[in-house]
Amino acid sequence: MDYDAVGLDFDDALVYPREHSISDMPSAPDNIVSSGEDILSRIRFLTAEESLTRLEPLVDAVRNCRVAHDAGKWVSSLMKPAFLLLLEAHAKAVSYLKDSPAPSLVPWDERTGFPSVSALFGDAGWWRKQSEGTEKILLSSCGDWAVWKRETLQCACGRLRSRLRPLELDIMIRHDLSTKDDGMVLRVSGGVKSSDKAFRHHFGKEWAYRVNDTLIGIPLDACLLRIRKKAVSGTIEVEIRKFSEEKIGEEFNREALYRMLSDALGGWDRPVRGGGVAA
Repeated sequence: MDYDAVGLDFDDALVYPREHSISDMPSAPDNIVSSGEDILSRIRFLTAEESLTRLEPLVDAVRNCRVAHDAGKWVSSLMKPAFLLLLEAHAKAVSYLKDSPAPSLVPWDERTGFPSVSALFGDAGWWRKQSEGTEKILLSSCGDWAVWKRETLQCACGRLRSRLRPLELDIMIRHDLSTKDDGMVLRVSGGVKSSDKAFRHHFGKEWAYRVNDTLIGIPLDACLLRIRKKAVSGTIEVEIRKFSEEKIGEEFNREALYRMLSDALGGWDRPVRGGGVAA
């Protein structure tokens, strides 16, 4: 699996800068970690007003993006609204900075044409504190694990005569963002969490990975967003395509989770609210 080392809890990930993928690491033969100079070379800092001006056409381009024919049915209804939610949180935070008396600069990644990963996730964390309900859960899942719902599984592990007992589970979600060449990769993962060790017998499969003693992560899908500029008009066009789709077991109902997330995110597939960004 070609995972970027951004926010994923693998023992062999070592330490990478937040916006780096494994394939982006420097070629120096003795280097294990990067100094970050290659990241800074592609970062441009804008004022809050400049950032909002640049964000406006970008939001429209993402909302009206061209979806690749092989992207799959969930890219438009799940991945795109999730990215729009990140842009909305970013717009709200930058709008707040614009009205702040202290001067602030916003980092943009010139290679991808989007705000930097750290800016998007940092602003999602800021707006999460102002949010509630489903919106707060979705924002909490940006770069971290968040409880989506609680379920009870009937389990016979360690029992004689197949006597069942309830196994309490937290169904977790997570969204990770990283750069790949000149694009942005958005990943969605599911997870199962329980303090009852018996749950490992149900989900400790080759398609899952162990985050810690109480949480098992399940990589699901990823999409790639790239900016394309039309040569004649100069307007921005965003292309979105499937980056990867993981094969998982029937023990985890990916379709059911996606339907719930898609319903929850449906409200973000429209103009960004507030933040000085026009439709």
